[in-house]
Amino acid sequence: AIILYTIEWDPSHPSLYLVLNRSLRLEDRRKLVPWFSFLKLLLTGLYKLPSIRCTVWRGVRGDLRSQYKLGAKMTWWAFSSCTASISVLESEQYLGTSGTRTLFAIECLNGKDIKRHSYFAQEEEILLLPCTHFQVISHLSSNDNLHIIHLREITPPFMLLEPPDAMFADSNNDKASYEQLKAKLEQVMDENKRLTTQCKQQQTQINKLESENQILNKNYADYENEMERLKKKSRQADKAVENLKQEVDESDKLNERLQVEIQNLRKEIERLKRTADRPPERQKTSLPAPSERLTTASSFPTTRTTGSDEFDLSGKQLYRNRLCMP
Repeated sequence: AIILYTIEWDPSHPSLYLVLNRSLRLEDRRKLVPWFSFLKLLLTGLYKLPSIRCTVWRGVRGDLRSQYKLGAKMTWWAFSSCTASISVLESEQYLGTSGTRTLFAIECLNGKDIKRHSYFAQEEEILLLPCTHFQVISHLSSNDNLHIIHLREITPPFMLLEPPDAMFADSNNDKASYEQLKAKLEQVMDENKRLTTQCKQQQTQINKLESENQILNKNYADYENEMERLKKKSRQADKAVENLKQEVDESDKLNERLQVEIQNLRKEIERLKRTADRPPERQKTSLPAPSERLTTASSFPTTRTTGSDEFDLSGKQLYRNRLCMP
């Protein structure tokens, strides 16, 4: 079974280990049912080999650092082929020496040395069993696009893979073991569905938060524009107030000048009133000569105004003219 697992088939057909490991990584564990017989043979043979503790190497193309966060714990569900000799990975068939690559340095506890049973004995292959549990210890990146991830095998919180002698002790226990395995697979599937649903909900929440953040950013930009407009309007208002203050100051000065002129006009009016109310001085007239003929007032056809009446009329006219002055 081990030799069959390691054989490379014709390039036009995928090898057995590729198809098996692809099935082991599927979420639908029912796809494994057709593989149970072969898994029994393969695991029985592997469990007969001693487990070794050593550092092994596994290389893949691409940068996988984002999938292996420091301190994270994860499970490799399929068989994992590793090597005890890192120089084997320099072959272009595996990791190569150029391009973006990820090299796993793994401290394994239950590695199986299949060099004597592998189809390729020169590769010094160490096989890790399915459901091997790891913890990410560290990362290291070099200048030639080689990223090294340090993993350490740890004991899982509950048994993920039972030894074949416990699973298939006898035919009477086959059904019970199958039911136990099926129940565990269903638990894993349910947990996987729950996590998938939770991830979708979190993604929906993230999308919602991103939309709200975009709206807030737009509102903040509008707020800044409005604040800038209000500041500009406030500066214009301050300038208008300053202009009004200047106009008020000029109006106050003009009002003061008008008050002074009004006071002067009032004084002039008072002076003119006093002048108009004062009686006129009589002029001295010379006596007529004795030889002159005296006439009576009744002999004149018209009356004549006196000097005081003439002064009174001329004074009123002057007063009116004064009032009409600008």
